Amino acid sequence: MLHDDRDTRAGLLTRFGQKRGFNVIVLSPEVAGVGLTIVEANHVIHYGRWWNPAKEAQATDRVYRLGQTRDVHVHYPVATDPLGQFETFDQKLDALLRRRRALASEFLSPLPPEDELRMELVDSLAGSEPARGTSVKLSPEEVKRLSWSQFEALTAALEEARGNSVCLTPLTGDDGIDVISSKVSELRLIQCKHTMWGARVDQEVVFEVVAGFDAYRARYLTSRQRHQHLVPVVVTNGEFSKAARREACLRGVVLVSGADLQISIMETHLTAPAVERFSSQRLASMGAVKAWLEKQDVASGPR
Repeated sequence: MLHDDRDTRAGLLTRFGQKRGFNVIVLSPEVAGVGLTIVEANHVIHYGRWWNPAKEAQATDRVYRLGQTRDVHVHYPVATDPLGQFETFDQKLDALLRRRRALASEFLSPLPPEDELRMELVDSLAGSEPARGTSVKLSPEEVKRLSWSQFEALTAALEEARGNSVCLTPLTGDDGIDVISSKVSELRLIQCKHTMWGARVDQEVVFEVVAGFDAYRARYLTSRQRHQHLVPVVVTNGEFSKAARREACLRGVVLVSGADLQISIMETHLTAPAVERFSSQRLASMGAVKAWLEKQDVASGPR
């Protein structure tokens, strides 16, 4: 007796590929992630999310195989509260997957075991209240895994948590200043020095931030911010050498070490979404930085 393969996986894929016009095939992440080539499709909809982003990526890769000739569109439906009063399960899961995917990409390191990802999701659900903007605070392990660009966003989020108005400067061409923090009486120009946690940071960083400070004062702050005290700051996840502290004292530079940073993170209960928000709001050009400074000048000027 001949075997009817219409209901087998191979048969389903064959019929999907041969049918003309619009067609849909529904596969679980487990089935879709192994040994398939579906280049006839060019839309991937992750309707049932999996807490391991690697499995989602494997499923998406099925339509990116050799022979794909069209643009591929990947969709992640996320249910939200229409009133914006609380974060839904979908939003929490999406944030977890995005954060883990970014960490793996930035560090070129493997994702943690699936059980660890699952427990992180469970902890975020159990530890949060049904109120807008609530989320689990950053763990020390997550902080230590931040990339250099995320470290700058972390610094910006900490400045905002202190009640300051903050901007994150462009990734390149920023004249040596990564974060600018403003309040009525003070404008802080901050250079972020990302290194190994606890590594020694020498006096070169002091010279660099002073150079950046002078460049900003000459190019963007001439005849402005005269009513604000301008403060150069270096923030690092390392520890400053004696020479660095000596130069900072001579030049009026504020130093924030890794140990200081950890205390600030604990005191402010900083969350991963806050860091991600700053990463997404990074200014794209120095023209935008200049416009931001002018806006702060108006806001903090004499009344």
